[in-house]
Amino acid sequence: MKFLRKLVTMAVLEGGADAMIFHAAWLYLLNIDESAEVLLLLLQAFAKTHDISNSLQEPILHKMLLLGESVDINTLLQKITAVAVFFNSYTITEIIKIHDDLFERTFLPQMELFLRQLEQALDGGSPAGNGAAQSTFENNARFLALMVQEKLQTYRGPVRRCGDGYLRNNLSHGEWRQELTSQVCLELPHPAGVRGYSRRAHASSVQP
Repeated sequence: MKFLRKLVTMAVLEGGADAMIFHAAWLYLLNIDESAEVLLLLLQAFAKTHDISNSLQEPILHKMLLLGESVDINTLLQKITAVAVFFNSYTITEIIKIHDDLFERTFLPQMELFLRQLEQALDGGSPAGNGAAQSTFENNARFLALMVQEKLQTYRGPVRRCGDGYLRNNLSHGEWRQELTSQVCLELPHPAGVRGYSRRAHASSVQP
């Protein structure tokens, strides 16, 4: 995975190469549990080009939303970051276009399940990790829940009845679901130029 991380970072993110040249390799990564970090970098690359027609974004995001029975805190952080990159990079209309007819049938239920699992991890104590990782996890989970809630509220369609209703009723109360303030922002390492991101928007930085 170290080689693939360097490949995506140096060739695609920094060098501007077309990530789809390695399409077969990325499809293979979808079947590997340890590929979260590489897939995150790919989502950042796709966000940078803002190409909603890219066929890999939907399956990669699907992979990120699958948590399984037990997930370590570093993997959780990678997945939260990947989903946040996606939501921050596109409008709700673009997200719907990326998923096409799977938006309501597949994507939204997966998104709700992902947020429920994050809530359970927060309420029951997240996977063991050091103090800094624990704090970052709690902070980023709050940020992601608020980001998704705000994004879905911009969509005036039937999906709001099942999506926004859950978010509004279940993610708007409690200590970890506090109002978004300057102290609650995604701690996200990202390449310069990724659409929608500004270093001024971050309260603190993350070590690579």
